[in-house]
Amino acid sequence: MKIVELKREIDTQFREVNDHFREVNDHFREVDDHFCEVDEHFREVDEHFREVDEHFREVDARFNEVNGRFAAVDARFDELELRLTAEHETTRRHMDVLIEQLKTEWRLGLDKITAVEQRLVSIVASNASDHTVFTAVLQQHELRISALETKNSPSEPHA
Repeated sequence: MKIVELKREIDTQFREVNDHFREVNDHFREVDDHFCEVDEHFREVDEHFREVDEHFREVDARFNEVNGRFAAVDARFDELELRLTAEHETTRRHMDVLIEQLKTEWRLGLDKITAVEQRLVSIVASNASDHTVFTAVLQQHELRISALETKNSPSEPHA
């Protein structure tokens, strides 16, 4: 009976571990989604840089006319650089948090597996001890039954 209960408990623990791994996989999918978003931002930035490059070609052609516009272009570059730096830092912090969460969840899963293994060893030892007791009791019963059978059976003449 204890082994069946142990099996059920182990099966339950494995289901929990599997559920935990599903959660970890979901976190990885979220990380992948964030990378896709970052890639899209970089594509937008690349497109923006292409536009800026075109603007600089026009500035070179009309350099004398655009002295007033140079300050605005420089400001746009500074803003873009600040945005890129801020987005990079935000993404980095988010990734650090996700990685730490995954490490924690992984350690928790390993701790649960270790606890189940220790519990299994304890139950196996307990079962072995119980088996020894049951065997001794059974031997005592056999001796008592044999004694009773010998006592209650009529003596048969030996031929």
